[in-house]
Amino acid sequence: MWAIKTVQQHYTPGCEMLGMLDEFRQMMNACIHVGLVENVTSLKVLSLKAYKQLAIYDAMSYYKLCAISSATGIYEIIAGPSDMERSKQSLMFGVCG
Repeated sequence: MWAIKTVQQHYTPGCEMLGMLDEFRQMMNACIHVGLVENVTSLKVLSLKAYKQLAIYDAMSYYKLCAISSATGIYEIIAGPSDMERSKQSLMFGVCG
């Protein structure tokens, strides 16, 4: 049995932080939109297609790449496992069973 300790923190973000979080949310939404329109599931292809569209945002490239990575994870949850992932799972079950 694992013990988990939690700590409650009271933090009220300032206007600047809220603006940055909103901009990051908008970047993620733009990346998800590109992924859905272009039917892209891989991180590499999505980064190639979405990075140019993120040029309108005034954020460091690290945050743009992080938004692309997060959007890829969300898109994979929405789309479900790809054919490659299903074949990996069936191969694992075949080896173990």
